[in-house]
Amino acid sequence: MGRFAASIPIKGRLRSPERGLIWGPPGVGKTDTLAQIPGAVFVDLHGSTSKVDVSRVCDPWSVGEARPPQTFEELRELLQDLAANPHYKGLPALVLEGADDIDLMIQRSAAQDHNSPSLDAIQWKAGYPTVIRKWQELLADFASFQGKTGAALWMTSNDRTFSVPNPDGPEYLAYSPNLFYKVSEKNCYNASQEISRWCDVVLYLTIE
Repeated sequence: MGRFAASIPIKGRLRSPERGLIWGPPGVGKTDTLAQIPGAVFVDLHGSTSKVDVSRVCDPWSVGEARPPQTFEELRELLQDLAANPHYKGLPALVLEGADDIDLMIQRSAAQDHNSPSLDAIQWKAGYPTVIRKWQELLADFASFQGKTGAALWMTSNDRTFSVPNPDGPEYLAYSPNLFYKVSEKNCYNASQEISRWCDVVLYLTIE
């Protein structure tokens, strides 16, 4: 008999580190909202926390050793270093301020993988699936970081507006996080979809 031959169902919720994305227009309050998480530490990739009283891993205005990651590879290294750093033991939450900045890092890294100056210059759009693969690798890094630290992990993103064709009438506007999205004849490459699948919580903030 196997070890589950006499097991019984176990009911209840399991405790696991929270995963979230909060997105919306610039200035809507994404940073202020996440700053309410007690003990949260921010990785500010574009200086949006300057007027908010939060703890930071890096100085977003530094050009020296204290600067935030500037490449996909540096971001992965940061996650590994923080997971091994005793100063971040018991960290309640890590906030990556700028998923759209991360997206640009990933796009540059994908183009470099194909020895190309840009994704659109790569033959047969081979760079598009590379972007999604790198997002999947980074999400796996996030999960590994959470497994080692027990910290919640949140990302922020600005939004973008685009027109959607409507065969039954006029085109209409849609909103999404400002992340990689490309449609070909056979495939849709959607970074927002990958992130949303990984997250427990996805919040949209707007101004009325």
